[in-house]
Amino acid sequence: MSHGDLYDAIFDDEAYSQLPAMVAAVAGGRSCTLYHFHPQNPLPDLQFSYFSRSLIDDFMSDISDDIWMNAGMATGIVNKAIALDSFVPEPVYRASWLWNDLFRAHGDDTGHSLGIVHKMDGMVMCSAIQRSFSSGAFDREEVAKLDRLATDLHRVYRARHVMRRQSERLSHLAELLHSGGEKLLLVDGELRVIEGSPAALRLIERKDGIDIQEGRLCLADPHLTLAIRKAAEDTIHRRPTQRATFLCLRPSGAFPLHLLVLPAMHAARSSCVIVINDGQMREDRLQLWLHQHYGITPAEASVALALLAGRSPEEIGETRQVSVATVRSQIRQLLEKTGTNSVTQFIILLNAIG
Repeated sequence: MSHGDLYDAIFDDEAYSQLPAMVAAVAGGRSCTLYHFHPQNPLPDLQFSYFSRSLIDDFMSDISDDIWMNAGMATGIVNKAIALDSFVPEPVYRASWLWNDLFRAHGDDTGHSLGIVHKMDGMVMCSAIQRSFSSGAFDREEVAKLDRLATDLHRVYRARHVMRRQSERLSHLAELLHSGGEKLLLVDGELRVIEGSPAALRLIERKDGIDIQEGRLCLADPHLTLAIRKAAEDTIHRRPTQRATFLCLRPSGAFPLHLLVLPAMHAARSSCVIVINDGQMREDRLQLWLHQHYGITPAEASVALALLAGRSPEEIGETRQVSVATVRSQIRQLLEKTGTNSVTQFIILLNAIG
């Protein structure tokens, strides 16, 4: 299986539907199932090869009784191939619902499984390869073959998950670019800005870590600019990319910018959209919470937000034009008012609130 095949599965639903057969072939399996799983609510996104539709429907109706999946989850091993025969001996499997009420009931002789558990954003994605009893258990070489594919599969699932959440919004790209709320930039592979939403352009006008120079997007950190340009080029040319999300620190000490690179179409040509989140809503929520629950003043809240953004007392003092001694005094007040014993504990508290 090539990287191109995997990358096609991110954008193309037809290619994604063919992914199970390709994954099964990698490790000598006969069948493969790829599905999202939630402990209380199985999601309907499932792709499979070889099995009949009726068998899959019965499987989804009682997915919580999948003894192989439950064994894989119980190991705590994530993003790594597991030979499930090691955890579910044959006598146990033959006594299970999976064998008696599913496979055997459908005249199927599936008896061995190899799988990967991928965890992301509160959900679990399972990749499971199966074959018949007569084919024997999966050996170490076959486990290693699937293991080498694990990172790429996880990247496909995560990219599809992110794109699914954004797809409805980005399907109305023209409307969003002309609206006042979303911070979006439509760019080409060289980060030339084709169009920007009003909110994004207002943010860029502040020149606080992000700017447009000679028509191109520029970040305060030139290495970050190069990394985002690489992601944009890969996205437009449908190549595998190592990163799609980026964190940009701002000289003012404000919350870092979070940038997400996503594919888009413009004038019937591939381009990409950079979604910018400047954290302003989170700042407002944290300031209100700190004031209501701990009596923290606006000046102290400003120091708290700077600490959360990773700033040192010296950097905070320079940005706010006060002495380091004043900043350290305000930090002591923050710890005392919130009942925390260190800046680390205080940051943990802020993350729990936000």
